[in-house]
Amino acid sequence: MILSLLEETPDITIQEMRRALTDHGHVFGFGTIQLFFKRHRITRKKTAHASEQDRPDSLKRRRA
Repeated sequence: MILSLLEETPDITIQEMRRALTDHGHVFGFGTIQLFFKRHRITRKKTAHASEQDRPDSLKRRRA
């Protein structure tokens, strides 16, 4: 379930993940999800820039 959430929304936060899991009837603490990531060697890092920067409308405004 957690892995499918990560595939569907790769920029999901742990809090958002907890809410999504709760909607499916699963309740996990913040630390439990962190331990899951550690045990499965899943690393998550923020991107160096916002994803909005790559959108055509943002590129057009920035160039103008």
